[in-house]
Amino acid sequence: MATTDAVEHIATTLASLGVKPMDALHLASAIEAGADCFLTTDKQLLRKMKSITQIQVLDPVDFIQKIEATLE
Repeated sequence: MATTDAVEHIATTLASLGVKPMDALHLASAIEAGADCFLTTDKQLLRKMKSITQIQVLDPVDFIQKIEATLE
């Protein structure tokens, strides 16, 4: 599937932070699409993405807890 220059630029930036290339493309696509959250169980990716402000990268369990907290 083709990507855009914007997605490739974001992915390159993420890869420079040590994010694996395919993870970087997935994240860059989500960021470019305007997603608020990106869910993953990859602990290494979760650690690397803590400093990123463009998107919240969360474990699915943490995401559910966050949603449940807003419903209370």
